[in-house]
Amino acid sequence: MQNGTQGFNSRCYLYCDEVRIDPDNVLSVLYCCKKYNIQSLLTKCVDFVKNMMSVDNVCSLFEQAHVFDEKQLYKSCLSFIHQKGKEVLQTTGFIQLSRACVFDVISSDSLACEERFVFEAMLRWAEAECKRQHKPVHDSNLRNILGELEFQIRFGLLDMSYYSSKVSTCKILTDAEKVMLFQAISGTKVDMMKFNGKERNKPAGRYGYL
Repeated sequence: MQNGTQGFNSRCYLYCDEVRIDPDNVLSVLYCCKKYNIQSLLTKCVDFVKNMMSVDNVCSLFEQAHVFDEKQLYKSCLSFIHQKGKEVLQTTGFIQLSRACVFDVISSDSLACEERFVFEAMLRWAEAECKRQHKPVHDSNLRNILGELEFQIRFGLLDMSYYSSKVSTCKILTDAEKVMLFQAISGTKVDMMKFNGKERNKPAGRYGYL
């Protein structure tokens, strides 16, 4: 939508208390609401977006809420993503999210998703980010891209079979980290663990480290 049309919609609302909000223009109108501080129309836009939110479009809406600094919408999108974790993490929209948005998704204890799907989604996101940065897709670059995000993947919650066959064979972890995680998964208490090991959706950690 062109800026003139955005402004026209906002002025119509100011003078006539009427505006047509639809899926094609809602984010543009939302931008104008923020720009011109039209709070009542902003509320209408946020309510509209909440009602149209789905697994397929929530990541796009989430990213736009981040760009526009629309905290209410951001919180609503994040809550939806956490509730539909497995489904959302498997969408194309997830791998298009910014680093800040990805961190808020995977760092939460409220994310309803088995950890193997979190791991696989983060690999896909890191691969996509490598391509966006025009870097070769290999393990060392994936680790560099993940950075601090890697420590939000709760490797200690994986079962031993999956960890052994899918995680320990790749080089996104150091040898020392692999040994530490083998110990954690096998039930050995690990101190000074830098990986988050807390169960998702539960108040206490599984292996005694945070």
